[in-house]
Amino acid sequence: MELTLTIELTAEEEARVRTKAQAEGKPVEQFVRDLIDGAARAGEPAPEMTWGARLMAEMEADPDYPIWTDLPEDGPELARKLRQMAEQRGPVSCE
Repeated sequence: MELTLTIELTAEEEARVRTKAQAEGKPVEQFVRDLIDGAARAGEPAPEMTWGARLMAEMEADPDYPIWTDLPEDGPELARKLRQMAEQRGPVSCE
């Protein structure tokens, strides 16, 4: 079953949504779906973070982590892409 919604946004709201979607490297439609999914899941327990996603989050949180020192200006964008790749891999056993 599909649900089609029509939402009227101001030009400013539309620009913000497009800018955020572009920053995440997503089509606007996927960005909005992700927002709705996140809002619909509010209050649910967070899924367990994969080890790769957890490592990327730790590295991204520490600007002095050695991996970031040699990156070009788009380092945060690269980190975002690496995190997305790690999250898509799913859980991996580290035993």
